[in-house]
Amino acid sequence: MRRFVNNGVLIIGTEEELGVTALEGHFIQGPTGQLVIDLNARVLGDDGDEGELDILSLSDGADVSGEVLINVTDHFQAVEGVQTEEFLVSRSRISADALTVRPSVVAQYELLQLDDGEVRLQYDIDFANDTILGSVSENQQKLSAALQQNYRAEQLDHETALALISIEEVDDYV
Repeated sequence: MRRFVNNGVLIIGTEEELGVTALEGHFIQGPTGQLVIDLNARVLGDDGDEGELDILSLSDGADVSGEVLINVTDHFQAVEGVQTEEFLVSRSRISADALTVRPSVVAQYELLQLDDGEVRLQYDIDFANDTILGSVSENQQKLSAALQQNYRAEQLDHETALALISIEEVDDYV
């Protein structure tokens, strides 16, 4: 059986462009490995949900640990609410119990494995979500609400949105 082992950084697709990367053989990502995937929250995904991700398609399953890093190429999430998209798929079993995603206070990333052959990213880009609002003062709540309102109206510039989405801890957001 052929194996592909990642203990470094593996960028799926091409930088800043969504795509599918197919690997023949068994994929192993060690605890130091990082898998980088692009997220375009604006486009319509294949399953009719909002958002689309790079996809790593595997022929012979995987044992993955380490971390998933999300590269947001277009931050605007046209449909409000929680979105879920697959990014790791296989015809065989994927073991992903030790796989984590780098957090985002704003995007609220979470990994889901609903069946043995896929791993999904769940996200909701919300600048005034419950985690944020529960950790800030009344004035900061108003600012967060204004950010969210500007975001929904597509008035929040790309660089500012990406900078805020990249914040991992709520204490750094406030």
